Amino acid sequence: MGKTLIAQEAKRIKAEHLEEARKILRRKLGKGKEFNMLVHATYPVTNRVEGTKRGKGKGEIAYHVARVPVGGALFQIPGVPGLPGLAPDYRGFSGIQGRFPINCQYRNQTNNFKMDRVCAEVPARVQVAKWRRQGLIGAVPTPA
Repeated sequence: MGKTLIAQEAKRIKAEHLEEARKILRRKLGKGKEFNMLVHATYPVTNRVEGTKRGKGKGEIAYHVARVPVGGALFQIPGVPGLPGLAPDYRGFSGIQGRFPINCQYRNQTNNFKMDRVCAEVPARVQVAKWRRQGLIGAVPTPA
């Protein structure tokens, strides 16, 4: 439950972008509000120095990236679901979306179930078993 920032395209995100987004979210939400960072930059990318001839190894690690799939969750703000009629508040994510190198969308997870679809009837086999326990049906007469 809560609000989630979802990636709409598959790309690699640099660690600097993730750190900047984390700082923006912390500034928008304040110190007391909790949020989860669901993507971490753990994949190293190497570069070779300009002018290096072929051969002589792979090169030094230049930066780290996080590989994000389509529909992958980036950040999550857990919380109590809002009321069904009110629009959710995405103030924390709006500052991140413009500075991210990929297209993102918001998702609000609420577990508001419609009560008209809930079946309140007891299944027949359960009801029959209850009646048998109470002795209302299927009572076998005992010989005298």
